[in-house]
Amino acid sequence: ARVLTAQEKYDEALSMADANLPGNKVPEAMVGLFAEARGDIRFLRGETDAARADYQTALEHLDARDGVLKSLLEIKLNQVQPAQVAAQEATP
Repeated sequence: ARVLTAQEKYDEALSMADANLPGNKVPEAMVGLFAEARGDIRFLRGETDAARADYQTALEHLDARDGVLKSLLEIKLNQVQPAQVAAQEATP
């Protein structure tokens, strides 16, 4: 999916990532990685709401010990949040 995304073949990349979602007999450890890939593809296509949902799914399926990936996903998630939501979350 990443190679197809780099080639700007977004529909094909999304189909590949879709085939690896929960319920499709994918190891649980891989679900978050494919959800992140879907989020990246959708972000590049300008589908920010869908990208946000995919990044959230990726965070939910992330191994709790992987702090680096969690930080990266949080950055991506913040990048696609509407400005109003981001401002509300930043307010103590």
